[in-house]
Amino acid sequence: MHFTRALLPIIGTLISFVSAIPTPASNGHSALVKRYELEDATNVALIKEWLGENVDNDNFVFYSGSTVGQPMAKAFCDENSEDGYKYFYYIFDDAFSLAFGGADPSAATDIARACSQAMAEYAEGEVRVFNNAGAAVDSFWVTIERPGLLANENVDDILLMRDGATDPDQNDGDLKDS
Repeated sequence: MHFTRALLPIIGTLISFVSAIPTPASNGHSALVKRYELEDATNVALIKEWLGENVDNDNFVFYSGSTVGQPMAKAFCDENSEDGYKYFYYIFDDAFSLAFGGADPSAATDIARACSQAMAEYAEGEVRVFNNAGAAVDSFWVTIERPGLLANENVDDILLMRDGATDPDQNDGDLKDS
């Protein structure tokens, strides 16, 4: 009994030390800082909060069209993964789904819309887009992401990537300069 009482202060110190260790934000989603409810996956402010805790906000890659732009964006990100390029489905992945109670942006339009808006508002620096010229007038790129990026003062450049580009310099100019 006396031995157990003597250990209590030591155990208390260990518990307070372990709980005080900060959890860093990372693209690897190694540790989720906060869990949300499924209905929170349509709340842009909460998605941006999650992004801030889990995803670096540079080197975002946007696209228009699931059959044209998405494969090009994915191939570009895969080719340049060491530089931290990421597109929608590398950001809103299983870690996002886990954090938001099973939310799946690929299966729910309202969730995808909120994620697209949050991504455009959260982005910083230089972003890239594939298939801007082929974008449908009612696409998320035209109605949500492009206006969000143009209004985002933290985005310096919106580079219009050439079809099939895998080199970050293979672009046809800056949409922000247009």
